[in-house]
Amino acid sequence: MSGGRMPSGPWRRADPSWRSDWRELAGRVYVGIREGNLSREAAFDLASFLMDWAQPSPLIGELAEESGQGTDPARLADLANRALTLAEFEPDFQLEPRLLRTLEQYLAVAAADLRATGLDGRVELVVLEGGDPPNAYVRYNNNFGSTSGITPSEGDGSDPVAGLVLVADELQDAVMESLFAVWPVCPRHDRGVHPRVIDNRAVWRCEAGSGHVVADIGRWGS
Repeated sequence: MSGGRMPSGPWRRADPSWRSDWRELAGRVYVGIREGNLSREAAFDLASFLMDWAQPSPLIGELAEESGQGTDPARLADLANRALTLAEFEPDFQLEPRLLRTLEQYLAVAAADLRATGLDGRVELVVLEGGDPPNAYVRYNNNFGSTSGITPSEGDGSDPVAGLVLVADELQDAVMESLFAVWPVCPRHDRGVHPRVIDNRAVWRCEAGSGHVVADIGRWGS
């Protein structure tokens, strides 16, 4: 099918995520729900779009009816929110800056291990266009790793331990791309370590022998 992706997930036509009008509409509805001022016009536009593009669902009809004739703003917002979930809509970093701030907090923790291992240089999160939604990438000394980046949903803060491990993994990849060398290295076994979740802790683990924890992420050498 030209101009879009083949149908997948909730869609019965091409996945409309490539369409700027879909992103604009879904974002408008999302912000309206978040701010408590969702307009019936935006909700109706969402229902109409989903009627045209999405797999049939009673929820879409309920949203259309409530947006056209209903009188309950709370029910309208609930239906619209459920419709966005049905459409697998994911807010991007622009719509929800807090998602990027959370990832930046994780990066600040992991970056302490750069200094502890004698490395300096600029480390930052950069959002690169091109994805849907665009992902964030760790950049160290102007070098990116070879990963697919971090999705906005990873910054929701629901699992900070897993989030810290994910960002540390991205940092490790960017640093090794810059140094052309393994980082960080287990001081006991002189081999690379890996970010892991162990006993609900974000740690650097060495796999030598039976394996052992070298340090909590962000506390190298402590």
